[in-house]
Amino acid sequence: MKNQQVKDAYDMNRGLVQQAFNAFFDRAACAMVADFDLFQRYLSEFRAYIAELELAYDPVEQWSLGELEKAVEFLQYNQQWIAGAEQIKARLQQAFAIIVQHRVFLDGYGLLPDYLDVIPENAFSGSALPSV
Repeated sequence: MKNQQVKDAYDMNRGLVQQAFNAFFDRAACAMVADFDLFQRYLSEFRAYIAELELAYDPVEQWSLGELEKAVEFLQYNQQWIAGAEQIKARLQQAFAIIVQHRVFLDGYGLLPDYLDVIPENAFSGSALPSV
């Protein structure tokens, strides 16, 4: 019985993780057509989700790390295509700050995956953002 409850909680958390990341990518797609309010809202939700993830998973497991990797890759690859990137550079830096905070959390528990370990900590600074 207890094993089934643990499995149900794990599956539920995985579903919630998937929903949160799906919502993140939906909002990012909308932000790419210059809806700055929506862009700000998805950054806030992404920050809240990361905080919940850190509380819910002990330790953070590989599947969630894979989802975080998708978010990192999305931000790095698509940042140059977001409409008016010069105007929203501060908001992009907020997104990168969220990822850096999560990196510190993972490193503190010895869970820092290779894809974040090889990225220099200053990779998410303003100078790393492409000019438009």
